[in-house]
Amino acid sequence: MGKIEKLFRKEVLQLKPYTCARDLCKKADAFLDANENSFGSCIGSVAGVKLNRYPDSDQLELRQEIAKYAGVKRENVLVGNGSDEVIDLCIRAFVSIGDNVVSLEPGYSMYSVCAEAQGANAKQVLLDKEFQPDIGAVLAASNSRTKIIFLVSPNSPVGVPVEYVKIEELAGKTDAILFVDEAYIEFGGKSAVSLIEKYDNLVISRTFSKAWGLAGLRVGYAVSNERIISVLRSLKAPYNVNSLSAALVTKA
Repeated sequence: MGKIEKLFRKEVLQLKPYTCARDLCKKADAFLDANENSFGSCIGSVAGVKLNRYPDSDQLELRQEIAKYAGVKRENVLVGNGSDEVIDLCIRAFVSIGDNVVSLEPGYSMYSVCAEAQGANAKQVLLDKEFQPDIGAVLAASNSRTKIIFLVSPNSPVGVPVEYVKIEELAGKTDAILFVDEAYIEFGGKSAVSLIEKYDNLVISRTFSKAWGLAGLRVGYAVSNERIISVLRSLKAPYNVNSLSAALVTKA
């Protein structure tokens, strides 16, 4: 984990996370600790969800279901308000002013938007003629201030999965975080989730907006080693996924 500790922004590592009421107590006969309306909401409950109570800040049930689906432990899962929040949290955790990120083009423009908003430079490297990342070109575009490299597999808009061996090769050769966006993984390709224990600089993101048909619920997730997930969770808003979304995605 030494390499990862050096990649985190020092401000993030020194941060004392916000602690909300539901972090401190999840089960009780009565809750009076969070300034909620304990009498209930004006519309009662929806889908069995008590809308007058804050959501579980740890999303324990949802994370457990996602972990089973992804074949990992719950501690390897972060749930976000769409995968866009996952991207933004990673940028905030690792990227400082003057740093840079590298993405493969064509790809997803939010990587550059989030990086530039953080005061970083966004570099683009073109996919090769087979729509695969050119590992040499990616490494040539990287330097000591490259904090994250973004891959999309299967790629949108070209629809081609990144070869598994290329993901593994790049994870082993870069000193940066390798962020593999698997928003479309249910449509094909071999997931890189099995590599998270081998490469501690690997972050996988997925979403319920595509194959699951739940774009309106705004739920995505990251899979990575426990250290990275722990730090990302310390940065997220306490109630970043609402109760209805969490309940419906858990059911799905």
